Amino acid sequence: MFLFTIPQKILFTFTKWFLTSPVTFIVALIVVAIVFIGTLYVSITSGWNALFAALNPEPQVTFLDSPTVLRSVKAMGEFVSVSYQFASADTFVDIHAGPLNSCANWGKFAYVVEVQAGTDLSTLSASDVVYNDDTKSFTIIIPEPKLTICNVNDNYSRYDVFLPGGFCPKYDSDLAVLGEHQVIETQREVALQEGILQASRRENEETLSTFFQSITGQPVTILYKEDTSSPDASCYPSLPLGWSLKEENPSAPYWTRN
Repeated sequence: MFLFTIPQKILFTFTKWFLTSPVTFIVALIVVAIVFIGTLYVSITSGWNALFAALNPEPQVTFLDSPTVLRSVKAMGEFVSVSYQFASADTFVDIHAGPLNSCANWGKFAYVVEVQAGTDLSTLSASDVVYNDDTKSFTIIIPEPKLTICNVNDNYSRYDVFLPGGFCPKYDSDLAVLGEHQVIETQREVALQEGILQASRRENEETLSTFFQSITGQPVTILYKEDTSSPDASCYPSLPLGWSLKEENPSAPYWTRN
């Protein structure tokens, strides 16, 4: 009985509404019909679009042209990939001067030296970036890593010094300059022996592979070519003016005036 009385009440309400204001009733029905048809249309259209997209997926867009990739890589400039730091707590600087080099000046210094290695990507040309359409992969040929900077921390300290007396010349101001040159020469060789260039190659390959994957979505092979440019001059400093390094005894080199 309850289920039957609800439609009767609704029908009675609509009949009363129609008899009271037929124009309003018709307008309301039209509005309801428009809303219903619009909702039905949107639902059908959305479902059809979803089905069409599933059956016809859009192709993935990737940068497959070598010039685009080349510009992206060259924008990275000089790629400093590895940095070593060494604390040299006991750099001994020995100066022999005066008659028969009989006058000794010496000092002990503590230095912090930074040696960096990397690859200059700004020199790449179009022939260095090749896309293989058969394998759908890139090959990039980059210069071999080289030393890019060798820097001595300015906050070094001299913790022991000996200057001669009498008529012997004193070279107090030269000790630090000679020590800085000496410690760069020493720590550069340590960095090379410890494999800083090999570490730079590994870092290059990992970083560039990730970079290529992100901009192309394609695999990449990293090859190397000889870098004919010189390492940074800071890693091979010129001898201080007026001085020569004597290394007859490698364990105790000393400096003399030219």
